[in-house]
Amino acid sequence: MQRYIYAERYGYIVYNIYSSFEWVPSTKGEKPLYGALAGYEIVNNGGAGAIEVKYLANNETNDVIITPKIGFGIGFINIFYGYNISTNKYPFLRIGKSQFTLVINTNLLFYASKYEK
Repeated sequence: MQRYIYAERYGYIVYNIYSSFEWVPSTKGEKPLYGALAGYEIVNNGGAGAIEVKYLANNETNDVIITPKIGFGIGFINIFYGYNISTNKYPFLRIGKSQFTLVINTNLLFYASKYEK
């Protein structure tokens, strides 16, 4: 879900709320990971920030990962750097602490632009 707002004092502001399913395929000696995530992004005048919460699991263990992000973009396309904070002491070796994300928003739910004075 995405919302564009134009405020004369601040310029364009873009809010994004999203959810996703995540799958990491199995490799030799490691089981596949499955998970769900939800996040929130805000973009204003090229600067961007986001927060993402992810639940990952395999048949043996699970983890909740919180990822604050900072980056830049125009709302439709954004680039972020995030740092993964594990609540279970990083049980999955394939999930690193740093995360780079390219976001292309092709949302299904779109709020029309508003002009605010």
